[in-house]
Amino acid sequence: GDMIGGTATAQNVLLQPAPPAGETWAATTKVDVSDLTGADGQQTGLVVWQRENPNHFAKITFIHKPDGSDWFEYVLTTNNNTVRLPNTGAVNNLPDEIYLRVVSDGESTITPQYSVDGEDWLPIGEPITELGMDVKVGLKISAGSDAANMARYDWFRVDCADRAAPRTTAAMSGAPGGELGWHTTPPTMT
Repeated sequence: GDMIGGTATAQNVLLQPAPPAGETWAATTKVDVSDLTGADGQQTGLVVWQRENPNHFAKITFIHKPDGSDWFEYVLTTNNNTVRLPNTGAVNNLPDEIYLRVVSDGESTITPQYSVDGEDWLPIGEPITELGMDVKVGLKISAGSDAANMARYDWFRVDCADRAAPRTTAAMSGAPGGELGWHTTPPTMT
């Protein structure tokens, strides 16, 4: 099966409740993708699940495409419609083991990311704000018709340590009155 738009036919999707609103968290998995070599287009990764009928979820995946290219993407579905489908484009020279994670700021933002070493993380598209915080997280795989081409999960964790980057804003009052934009009176920074 699959999970996209009005379709939610994937079976055996393992889910667990995410920490409650107000708590930051990250759900991360390490996956061996060396056997995803078939021609059907195979994917493996994470699911952030809110509900079904109408479908509200996002799947964050590594994809081995029929043309042999590999990339990372997420598919956001709300009200049975695919809202966004950003991807990294082809990523070359990937190791056999890759990492996927979603990071929640505990308020309304979930950021999909990938890594090739488990240390340096890159975003997959823009953050997701449409699902809210009452979600479940889990694992998903679509292997196509060749059952020999399977991904192997090494581990899956939900970490409640603060992994969300801080968001700050700054504003300055008082207009510069001097040459080259210099302030001639003390400005106030908020």
